Amino acid sequence: MNIRQEYLAEKNTALEKMQASSNPIQRAFLYRDAAAAVEKISMLPACSHVPEEDDVITLANGLVVSKEGSLYKSVGAFGIGKKLLGTATISFVNDEDV
Repeated sequence: MNIRQEYLAEKNTALEKMQASSNPIQRAFLYRDAAAAVEKISMLPACSHVPEEDDVITLANGLVVSKEGSLYKSVGAFGIGKKLLGTATISFVNDEDV
């Protein structure tokens, strides 16, 4: 288990305990524990840009695509610079809806 998976497990455990608790003070502390685990994940330099498993769509040939992401345009000499154009969201559509 890598460090990112440990933090995800920590987050999920805290959320499960929070949902099972009826004590509002304990729920607040457990929510803070879950938020702290998410913060730890975002601070990992090698993993901060990697989406969680439920935020990706699996395509053919082992390819995956993130459901949300940023759109950039290459600018400047040789396209070295980047200009943020905005964000995109991808979702599945039923065949009947097309």
